[in-house]
Amino acid sequence: MKKILLIFLVITFSCDNNNESLEPELVQQLEIEIKDNVVVITENNQTINDIEEILSGNLVIQPVSATDDIDIGTVLIGQEDGGFLVKVISKTIEGDQANFQVEQANLEDVFENAQFSFNADLSETAGRNANNDDQNESANRDGEGFSYDFSNTIIYQDGPVVFNITDGSAVFNPNFQFDFDFENSTLQQFEFSAENANLTIDCDLFFGLNAEDQFSTSTTIAEYDKTFTTFVGFVPVVVTVSTELVAELSIETEGQFGFTGGFTSVNTTTLGATYNDGVWNYIGETSSNTIGKPVDNPAVAQIMQNITITPKVDIKFYNVIGPYCKPIMTEDLTMGVSFDSNNPDWNAKVDAGLNIVVGADAEVLGETLVDYNTSIFSSNVTVWEAPKTLEIVSGNQQEGTQGDELDEPLKVRVTDNMGDPISNVPVYFQVTPGDGEVDNTSVLTDDEGFAEVIWTLGTFTTEQSVNVEIRNSGGDVIGETLVFTSNAGEVELSLIGDLSFGEVELGSSENISFTIENANATPINVSSIDVPSGYSVNWNNGQIAAESTQEVVVTFSPTELQDYNGDIVVNNDVDDINNLITVTGTGIVQNAISLSGDMNFGEIEIGSEEIRMLTIQNNTIVPMMVSSIDLPIGYTTNWTGGLINGQSSQNIDVTFSPSNIQAYNGSIIVNNDLDSENNIIQVTGSGIEEVIGPDITGFWISNINMSECNAAGNSNDQGCLNHTTFEGLELEFSEDLNYNYCEDTSISCGIVYNDGVYLNSEVFLERSFNFDGVNLRMEIRTYSTSGYFFDDRTFIFEGVYEESTDSFSGNYSHETDGGLWNNLSIGTMTLTRP
Repeated sequence: MKKILLIFLVITFSCDNNNESLEPELVQQLEIEIKDNVVVITENNQTINDIEEILSGNLVIQPVSATDDIDIGTVLIGQEDGGFLVKVISKTIEGDQANFQVEQANLEDVFENAQFSFNADLSETAGRNANNDDQNESANRDGEGFSYDFSNTIIYQDGPVVFNITDGSAVFNPNFQFDFDFENSTLQQFEFSAENANLTIDCDLFFGLNAEDQFSTSTTIAEYDKTFTTFVGFVPVVVTVSTELVAELSIETEGQFGFTGGFTSVNTTTLGATYNDGVWNYIGETSSNTIGKPVDNPAVAQIMQNITITPKVDIKFYNVIGPYCKPIMTEDLTMGVSFDSNNPDWNAKVDAGLNIVVGADAEVLGETLVDYNTSIFSSNVTVWEAPKTLEIVSGNQQEGTQGDELDEPLKVRVTDNMGDPISNVPVYFQVTPGDGEVDNTSVLTDDEGFAEVIWTLGTFTTEQSVNVEIRNSGGDVIGETLVFTSNAGEVELSLIGDLSFGEVELGSSENISFTIENANATPINVSSIDVPSGYSVNWNNGQIAAESTQEVVVTFSPTELQDYNGDIVVNNDVDDINNLITVTGTGIVQNAISLSGDMNFGEIEIGSEEIRMLTIQNNTIVPMMVSSIDLPIGYTTNWTGGLINGQSSQNIDVTFSPSNIQAYNGSIIVNNDLDSENNIIQVTGSGIEEVIGPDITGFWISNINMSECNAAGNSNDQGCLNHTTFEGLELEFSEDLNYNYCEDTSISCGIVYNDGVYLNSEVFLERSFNFDGVNLRMEIRTYSTSGYFFDDRTFIFEGVYEESTDSFSGNYSHETDGGLWNNLSIGTMTLTRP
């Protein structure tokens, strides 16, 4: 037997599961006696097969010379890859390697007498996320322990069902203490514990489906391993702390459903277990605080859903699980819905809880130990419940009159257990007692949790009430039935009728009657009737006999463009409460505005513009203020607003300036204070590509074919012979607007010629041409200073360019007015280059 005496000997190291780093661990050791058949596999006698094969019972060592002291019954200990603790049951030699059949050993096979302790936490170890390797950066281990952000984790997604953790984080920082006491090859006492460990889980959940389903699933969100080695004497005790974050989900549902919610659970726990003289006892003390999160309103469905999130910690000795702890966080959603009505009753509840389980698998600890498992703490709280509370907001204890509608609606609010409003909850209103009525007996709450109805009082009782309640899916009332009450006074005077005149044109009148009813057994004396401005009545005072009526004609005669709203008051000697009736009306003018003008601009070349006139007519006798003019893109005006007097108009120029090849269609809207219906005119136009034609500047020869001559009665040129002036005339189209043949240089001159002019007395007024690439228009106007032969002469030609002949052909007109040549000729003309 190997005996070692050690007191507070610090010789331990810790490494992660990849053996990338070492760190010291504190171990307190007293007298240590290790059994003689224990052999530690060192680097000089290496195993040549992997840890999985060793744990399954096959161990190979090379060279054979390193196995001289290993026989059947020898306990072998290795520390690589989480370590192994096995006992040899057979040995064979093949060449320079030894093959061993082994079985799992335990710590009682190693220590005869020993007392030692050490600790381990979850910090400073690389981790792996079993659910998504790309999320490793979300994991963290430091001096505070294990933490992980598992937001945007898909727990389940298949067909019509999806369950996501939209926001999630977990923190768990136990520092485990281990104490061993072996006596005579028996583990007399063993304890593992973690004191004041913080456990916090924060979850935002989303669950949605659109069909029936029933299933359960489990997802490992993250896994972490921490491996370290503690030397007890020369024996390496290899310990791996494995942490798993596991989510388990079960669902049974029907219908369509959308749920968002969650919970935050903050806990401080001391946990563990101790084994002494053959008896297990747990160590446990926990404070827990679980808070729910606001739940979005569910849709129509019946559902039972449970999710658990567990940071499970397994402590392995030589790759074999020993002690373990499982703090199980639970969230349960139950919801019921009645499908028997259009507005189904429903109720839902979310419970959250914590159940901490500790235990130990005794296989690696010792043959004398039995397995242990117990719950050391369990709690369950309701974090959300809806609908939970129904409360009166306003409208209670109003004073009213029998048969009349109360001034204020009856308003209630439905909330959950956290005081947040709940929408889409049916609220039921029932009049009792009395013959009154509410406008709706069932109202769904709005987004703010409010529901309201209008109550019209009955005619038979003074004290009247309305019961209000909400119900669950089983039809049972949730909470208390609320009661609205009202004191309904008896009617003495009634005004009956609808005095809503609507719109009436200025200068005209309309009549509507209302009735004054005296339901009493005595007469009522009416002293006067007050009416708002714009109204008059045909009966103003007198007596209304008992149980009789008086019809009153109300005339509405508006004089201004405005609303005429108010109350007609019947002054009498009996009732000053029910003596009002509301009257409404509006003075208007019909077709106050009219818009005219040709706003069809047709096709306009890009880069050019066209101007057309729009006339705004005020048809009324009152001034009209134009505040602005709305125009489609591509259009502008030279007037944007101002005052147009009654029976007056305003002419404005609308300019179309296209910048793209497209249609420019829309509406011109003249915003004004009189008429919002007739203030729109459609405008159309198209931008087209710029037409590029031939260069026509230079000389052209005219050829005229006169088809008709219209001579005045006093003309001495009945055959229009003098109109042959332009036959064979040589014309020059010039861009020079100040060409010296133009007598008046202030007028555009673009056509030059010097033949056929009555030079003694003829003066040019205009010689112009316009060519768009295809169409040519030319105009020559003159006047005679003598007036003997004529006063004015006008020659106009409109022709089309023919590219194949390089010529123009079209129609002309030649008119001389006054004098001896008073006539008009028309015909065709061609222009060709000389």
